[in-house]
Formats: sequence, structure tokens, C-alpha cells
Amino acid sequence: MDTKDNPELKAIQRKMVQSQIISAPAMILIGLAIYGLFGADGQAFHPLLDDVTTLYVMLVIGAVIELWQLSVFLPLARKHAMIARGMTPERPSNIDP
Repeated sequence: MDTKDNPELKAIQRKMVQSQIISAPAMILIGLAIYGLFGADGQAFHPLLDDVTTLYVMLVIGAVIELWQLSVFLPLARKHAMIARGMTPERPSNIDP
């Protein structure tokens, strides 16, 4: 069976894309927090980015969302690779019969 026609692979890919979409705002939060902490020097383009407490909260929230996203994405990626290669968890492909 062609991997493009496999409904299980399509479902896994859809879940992977959803988790990556959720990851985008987290990366923006982390990027803005790092900019505010290290790059702005009190002259950020928005006053909210001058408050150190807010920046640490943004950094923690972004990191928590990213860790959650990784905990969802990595098992999906592993499952996708195994299905695409035709392997099963019980029998890896590098073992001789």
C-alpha cells in the first residue's frame, strides 16, 4: 500500500500539524521574552516587554507549551516513521528471521 493512501498515516500527519500549530504561539512567547530580557535594554517596542516579571511568565508559559507539544509530537513522529517503514513495535526491521 502506498504511504500516501494510508488513512492511519494521514491521521497521524494531521495530529502532527495540529501540535505544530499550537507550538507557534509558544515560540512567539519565548522569542518575545528573550528579546525583552536580553535585547530591549528598557526600550522595547511595547511597554509590556519592559516588565521583567511579565517576561519571565511569558518564558515559562512558552516553555511549558513547548514541552507539552514535544510530548505529543515525538511519539506521533515515531509512530509515523514505523508505519511508513512497515515496521511493527514487536519486530524491528534490523533483526534477522
